[in-house]
Amino acid sequence: MILFYCGVNERQWNHHPVAPGPFACVSPVYGKTAQTKVPNRVAVPSDAQIIQDSGAFCDSFDQRLSFEAALERQLQHAEVYGLPHKSAIEPVTTC
Repeated sequence: MILFYCGVNERQWNHHPVAPGPFACVSPVYGKTAQTKVPNRVAVPSDAQIIQDSGAFCDSFDQRLSFEAALERQLQHAEVYGLPHKSAIEPVTTC
């Protein structure tokens, strides 16, 4: 069976509550460049199962974090947005 984890990067979808279904994926950061990268402020329904992404695709090669720093970023983001007790931390990978 394949499970689809819907990426969540918003607090609302067209003025409606975010409704990703039973599975959601959250990245701690959003943006393609150092100038546009910001913390990802999310609102995920309490009944959704969450995988927290590392955010590595938002880091350029000169900003790439160590494994430890990327995990710390994930844990801090989970704590700020109330995700620590209901999320699975994705293994951090690099290209």
